[in-house]
Amino acid sequence: MSSDQHVRLRVLAALVALAAAWFAYRGPVRALREGNYDAALVYASARAWLTGHNPYVGADASSAWRAAGGPIERDPMSTRAQAVLLYPPATFVALAPVAALPWNTAEIAWTAMNAALWVLTLAWSARLAGLTWGSTAGRTYWALGLAFAPAHTCVAHGQTAVLAVACAAAGVLLAARGRGAWAGVLLALGAAVKPQVAALYIVHQAGRRRWLVAGVAVAAVGVIFALGAWRMSSAGVAWSPAWKGNLDAFTSLDDGNPTSTNPLRFQLINLQYLLHTFTDDAGFVRWATVGIVAGLCAAYFAADLGRSTRRGDLSALAMVGVASLLVTYHRAYDAAILVFALAWALAVLGDAEAGGNARRWAWAALACVLVFMVPGASALNAVQGRLPAWLTGSWAWESLVMPHAVWALLGLGGVLIASRAGEARSAETPA
Repeated sequence: MSSDQHVRLRVLAALVALAAAWFAYRGPVRALREGNYDAALVYASARAWLTGHNPYVGADASSAWRAAGGPIERDPMSTRAQAVLLYPPATFVALAPVAALPWNTAEIAWTAMNAALWVLTLAWSARLAGLTWGSTAGRTYWALGLAFAPAHTCVAHGQTAVLAVACAAAGVLLAARGRGAWAGVLLALGAAVKPQVAALYIVHQAGRRRWLVAGVAVAAVGVIFALGAWRMSSAGVAWSPAWKGNLDAFTSLDDGNPTSTNPLRFQLINLQYLLHTFTDDAGFVRWATVGIVAGLCAAYFAADLGRSTRRGDLSALAMVGVASLLVTYHRAYDAAILVFALAWALAVLGDAEAGGNARRWAWAALACVLVFMVPGASALNAVQGRLPAWLTGSWAWESLVMPHAVWALLGLGGVLIASRAGEARSAETPA
């Protein structure tokens, strides 16, 4: 190893240390200092479920919160509508061990677990990508992964996305090592906790013809969901109508509403937000979203068909993440799922045998992922009052600037398709 390489690795090690400190401050320190709002919300619902009350009714969630020692001033329902109580019954089964703890203990345990799980997710994804600590690409990956803003937000607010992504990463790694049953259980756990983040990874395993993994995962999700529903039904809780009502209200009247009537829609990164900047036709947007995402997936599948190399598998995991984020409600913190795209791009860039085209696509993918390194939409929303009205009121601001994260996801999907198609052509070209 040359002296220049030694210097480069030392500089990168220092950057990893700085990124770790930044992660600690922006994640767990901020969580315990400012309060885990989302964690409190999920905890209150899960606690209501655990104690035989309705987790989809605000009054029941508040009662469960206070009975568990939650401070009255931090009652998550005091400032929010009932529509935010959305998690499916399976989630409460998965989170029952945390919900069984008093709030003061649960808050610390949840924060510590989320922080640890993100570090483990980076480690598992690095193994999938073949990224080692002794390489430039490996240390760059760790620096960017620890500095990744979506992970910070997940930990700081106590979101469940990190747990879902960790389960997906561990499940896929176990599947690659031939431990199909355990892989299926972990993928099921991720899908139970946050289905809109992890469920498509079960579909990915079926697409790879890993039938044991997919079969165990589907069966386990069914069992977990049934247990959650049974607990409420046996307690005489009329949970289904309340849950469905909350889902309808959330997507039409609350934070999940992608139209201009929602002042917080700038936090969304799903495709519906972008399309609603062009039209108010909800039916058209719904079908256009399905069509566009299905088209991206079909194009990737056509390029990927019959080619299951390790790098291709990682590329497919990245594509699943893009599809998951685009197709349904997501906020910026759910972009933690882009850890697979980050690992794939740096694995290609760190491969001395990668061709010029492959490296160019990897750089393009990395550029798309780096859009999420900072909470850009929130920052833009915070400063737009100080910008001229001709700019912030323009079509370009509404449809290009504010939803820039959605454009980055569409770009990343296109890059992954083009890269995989390029690999296929290279493989078919005679040496």
